[in-house]
Amino acid sequence: MTGKYNSHYLYGSGTLEQGCGTYTLEVQGEPRTELKCAGAQDNPLNNYIYRDAALDAIGNFCKAQDGKVVKEGDEGSFIEETTFSIRYTDSCMGSGSYTVKHDYCVKYLTQALDSCDTDTIVYKHGGILKDTDNCGFFELHPKGYDKVACYPENKEKGYITDTREHLTVTQEMAQDAINTFCDRSGNGQQYTLYPDFQPSGFVQDTCKEKGYAACNYSYRKDGKRTTRGDTGDVVIRLEAFHSNFGNQLTCGPNQVYEIHGERCKQMLGKFIGTESVSECVNDKSKLDLGSFIESGDKGCVVWNMWAINPH
Repeated sequence: MTGKYNSHYLYGSGTLEQGCGTYTLEVQGEPRTELKCAGAQDNPLNNYIYRDAALDAIGNFCKAQDGKVVKEGDEGSFIEETTFSIRYTDSCMGSGSYTVKHDYCVKYLTQALDSCDTDTIVYKHGGILKDTDNCGFFELHPKGYDKVACYPENKEKGYITDTREHLTVTQEMAQDAINTFCDRSGNGQQYTLYPDFQPSGFVQDTCKEKGYAACNYSYRKDGKRTTRGDTGDVVIRLEAFHSNFGNQLTCGPNQVYEIHGERCKQMLGKFIGTESVSECVNDKSKLDLGSFIESGDKGCVVWNMWAINPH
């Protein structure tokens, strides 16, 4: 009878002949693995991917790679894509080849996604998972990034063109504007970004311009949002739209983007100190807000959030 055993698993198979019968034993064990997270390095806004987008990409990638074989010392057999890699592990005592299986591929890359950067679902930086029993090497290495410009840098760069007096706002006021912007629906509200749409300028108060997302929300000094055309004391403006910036930035193909729900709130949360990554936040009672370019699974998208005096 043959088989293999180590301190973690019994695996392999064997046969036993006794009398006039032959008995077969086969034990299947889970391979041992090692995970090394990439981490945020010096800038959490570099080389990240949003979790839901990563899960979709992992499913598509692993389906396409199912059954492929990577071989020791044969770089031509290695699988290298923008976000994922699979190869044979260096200095591994294995058979010399590794066959990619869909279910393990999904499992390993999802571990590199979810067992790293556990404090966020937005800024996932990936990592490397090794199947040390069979010498498979799986890597999640996303390329998404954000470029942030806090006020007044965003105005100096032309991301916003308002000539009215700039105002600061409280975290509570800004959170209410974000929630309202990201959860709006009905009455002709638009929040779908079209890949080829370029706005000609901020369309005040409508929130109904097709192809991009733009809204005003008015507040009193006490933080209460106004209704029915009352401009209040502070107006918070939010907008998002596709832009490729010529050759200035590396952008993937623009995709239809639903600026709606939790992803919208999480992306804008960096301006108000509610996410694991916070930008433009010095004093939560006096937020200047700002702009950022998201270069990721939807292409390059500009997000602007600022407050002005309506009078």
